[in-house]
Amino acid sequence: ARRWKQRYPLQYVYNKIKYRASERGHSFTISFVEFSTFILGTEYMEGKGRSKHGLSIDRINPALGYEAGNLRILTLSENSRLAHAPHLRHPADPDTFNDLEPF
Repeated sequence: ARRWKQRYPLQYVYNKIKYRASERGHSFTISFVEFSTFILGTEYMEGKGRSKHGLSIDRINPALGYEAGNLRILTLSENSRLAHAPHLRHPADPDTFNDLEPF
């Protein structure tokens, strides 16, 4: 498994996020090609991690699943702040962080 993760890091991340979405009851309709296009246009693969500055994938509108147009990259601290302060997240105004591009 470790060797596969090293050889196919993008596929590994895709599968992991898809699996966790399923565990949490979130829909996951984005294809691997769409996901790859989104991720490769960012610094996510280099910056992902568990530190507060590590990058994570956020669903702009939490009522929707992992789908094209509802994803963006945030730091873990930004994502955590939104999770613990839902009043900061505005479903009608998905650009809570204007400097971050949604996919």
